[in-house]
Amino acid sequence: MLVSAVFWLCFTQLTQMSASSTTTEVSLDEGRILVSWTYDEEADKLSFTVNATTVGWVGFGFARLAPNKMQDYDLILAGYKEGHGYIYDMYSIGQSPPPLDSSQDYHLVMATEEEGHTFLHFQRAANTGDAKDIQFTVILF
Repeated sequence: MLVSAVFWLCFTQLTQMSASSTTTEVSLDEGRILVSWTYDEEADKLSFTVNATTVGWVGFGFARLAPNKMQDYDLILAGYKEGHGYIYDMYSIGQSPPPLDSSQDYHLVMATEEEGHTFLHFQRAANTGDAKDIQFTVILF
């Protein structure tokens, strides 16, 4: 049986980051999903780590407004299958299966499954220049 976890972080939680290398973490679904991220100012890149109590795949995304019937979400679908990790950059156009983004801007660093958990580490530029991606800005304090 394929079990999956899907979660969304609201755009405002992450789009305005301080220019430090501190790690931010959030626990979702009563602790079954742990997401952390850091911002590398020098590389202008975000790094995400996900630990989900699930096997199969994990959906992850950002939206300017949520919930909004799945309109204009910047999505990834990632997981581990047959000894290999995978990640797809997608976007939503409503309550239907999301299409692949023509610009694949998320990069999988590591994926694995162990004892009912899926572990993911992936990265992307803060500003990809892709109209179908949410762009993140850094606020200097």
